[in-house]
Amino acid sequence: MARLHNLAGIEAFVRVTELGSFAAAAAAMGISSPAVSKRVAVLEGQLGVRLLKRTTRKLATTAEGALLLERFQQALRMLEATENELPRLRDRPQGLIRVSCTHGLGHQCVVPALAPFLARHPEIEIDLTLDDAYANLVDDGVDLAIRNGRLDDAGFVARKLGPMALVVCASPDYLATHGTPSHPDELAAHACISFRRKADGRAFSWEFEHQGRRFNKAVTGPVVVDSILAAAILAEQGVGLAQMGDYLARPLMHTGRLVQVMEPFVARDRAHWLCYRDRQHLPHRVNLLVQHLIDSFSAENTN
Repeated sequence: MARLHNLAGIEAFVRVTELGSFAAAAAAMGISSPAVSKRVAVLEGQLGVRLLKRTTRKLATTAEGALLLERFQQALRMLEATENELPRLRDRPQGLIRVSCTHGLGHQCVVPALAPFLARHPEIEIDLTLDDAYANLVDDGVDLAIRNGRLDDAGFVARKLGPMALVVCASPDYLATHGTPSHPDELAAHACISFRRKADGRAFSWEFEHQGRRFNKAVTGPVVVDSILAAAILAEQGVGLAQMGDYLARPLMHTGRLVQVMEPFVARDRAHWLCYRDRQHLPHRVNLLVQHLIDSFSAENTN
């Protein structure tokens, strides 16, 4: 069965039929008569049928051509209507955007940024999934994923939202009772709240940097969680030390509920990233959200 991927040929056939000659169709399309004839011939070859009866005196459609003409005309009208609709869609963007983000960053930074965006674009809908396991942009049908840390997958476009550092914190009560570690080597003597990978169930090692050297430390403690929000809450309640993004720790440290430790070993070379599949064909509504989030994060980092 023939598959049609020849819009140029369809347009040429319709214009020749409607205008009565290859010359008239060529003038209307802004190309030469031989080019119009070639486009129609290629289309006929793809379909395996003759569409036009060519004589020296007149041009007429075959039975197959007459049957297809109406359908081709309808298809071209639909395409034209769609093209005419595009400016309106750019002026009033609409449709669904599927977004994936981690719990901590989602609650702290992304969700608060959505209200002004939705107020500005009332015909856009957002389906937001908060999950500390990374979504697969293709398999999960995600338009926009917001990720933290370093990116190892080069199979998508990534734009930097803003910087991120990994800090270790504990409650004032925990530190008063158990002491304040000054070096990652001292963590073996402390209760550490571990964060588990959803992909394989293994606990993350904590990441550190010092004088240009990057290194990891395996930690142990009374509890393992798969949500960094849960780790922050448990640390605030005095269960132990937790490592988290500074975006989550800052408001808790500002109110005195958490205290940062081992500041010389903070892992600073991290970032928040906006990830999507295709730079060239990004829907206008998604592009608007991308720019809005970049502006929101930029304002947050400036304040």
